[in-house]
Amino acid sequence: MSSADHPVARPVGDAWHRFWFAPASLVRLGIWRALVCSLALHDVMLMRGILRHDAAQFAGAQGARSWNPIYLFDLLGIQPLSPFGVEVLLVVAVASLGFGACGLFARTSCAVGAVVFFLEAGLVYSFGKPHHDKVALAFALAVLPLAPVGARVSLDAIRLAARDSGPLPSLSEWAGWPIRVAQVAVATGYCLAGSSKLWMAGLDWFNGYSLQGILVGHDNHFARLVAGNLLACRVQAVGLVATQALFPLVFVLPRLRWVFLPLAVSFHLVTWATMDTGPYMRLWLLVAAFLPLEQVPVTLRRWIREAGGFRALAAVVLTLGVTGLVVRVVAFSVPWWGLGLGFGPLLVAAALYLTDLGRGVFRYDSASPAQVRAVAWLRGLDWSKRLVFVDEPDVGVPRLELADGRSSSGRWAVRVAARRTLAAPCARWLARGLPDE
Repeated sequence: MSSADHPVARPVGDAWHRFWFAPASLVRLGIWRALVCSLALHDVMLMRGILRHDAAQFAGAQGARSWNPIYLFDLLGIQPLSPFGVEVLLVVAVASLGFGACGLFARTSCAVGAVVFFLEAGLVYSFGKPHHDKVALAFALAVLPLAPVGARVSLDAIRLAARDSGPLPSLSEWAGWPIRVAQVAVATGYCLAGSSKLWMAGLDWFNGYSLQGILVGHDNHFARLVAGNLLACRVQAVGLVATQALFPLVFVLPRLRWVFLPLAVSFHLVTWATMDTGPYMRLWLLVAAFLPLEQVPVTLRRWIREAGGFRALAAVVLTLGVTGLVVRVVAFSVPWWGLGLGFGPLLVAAALYLTDLGRGVFRYDSASPAQVRAVAWLRGLDWSKRLVFVDEPDVGVPRLELADGRSSSGRWAVRVAARRTLAAPCARWLARGLPDE
């Protein structure tokens, strides 16, 4: 009996394959591509001054920081770039990552963006001190070209829909594994951070004095406020190590993500306020890899419109809070024109996602002349192929089922469908002769 036929090996192999290659949403992958490329673009904009300064100082050999290449740079023999080389790197980075966020030539753009981001991060680390804020982002970006990242929520998808009359794909076995790689990178980083505290300090880390000493070294109002309470320092020390070291449990019990994700984000925000570490936005936004991104807007809208009360308030506060925090971080770290470069591709991706939410299935009865006439116009003017038309005899009245869960029937189905095509100006005319429902 071969090892592959072993009664234990086969279930383990199947579980391993499902972990990496279970069919996943291409819409989620498209949103993830836009987020990762936008974060990498923000990092490039944030580091552009350091890159230019180091290149100029090294070329002039006056006051330059010492060149201590990271291992991969040393292995590949990569040397510091000239000032002109840095300018070329920045132009290529902005173009490739911007195109990647919008989903234009998505796989090629992501491949080029991954290379230039590796060079940018490596140069910054080789002239300075390596940190962990770019590691997970580098892994997340590097694997994007190996998946169908332009299949949905992209300009590539719109170009494909204009040429092909068939519906756009929704699932793929290759759609989930780039997100899974990012999940593993994030979880590993947190776990190693927590484990290293236990390895180096042992149980003494939990006495509260260790954290208190770190806070006292960063003399600001919030640091003094927290450091003044030893019990609070002990509770935070335990919570910090537990959150970091046990973070991989989200793979065993997925519901624990609703505990660990808020704790991880809170940790970064608290250290930003007390230790002036910086927002680490590139890291804490990557925990979105653990969220069903394609369902977030629909869920928030359902909470606001249907649930009411606390859920509606929570949805509004959460949306405005996250958006405001991200805008504040970016606005304080890049010039005004950088905001356009950073948020422009992300806004395009958001518009593409809303376009994707507007896709739907239009069911009609070919025995009805009015319905056939409406479908003929809708087919001809649906250039982005947002609608799939299904002929169902005896359906009675036309029915539209949208990707976000909403539906309508009768003349309203035709009007709503027309607004998703170039037939929007004549929506009322197309719906004439049809009942309301």
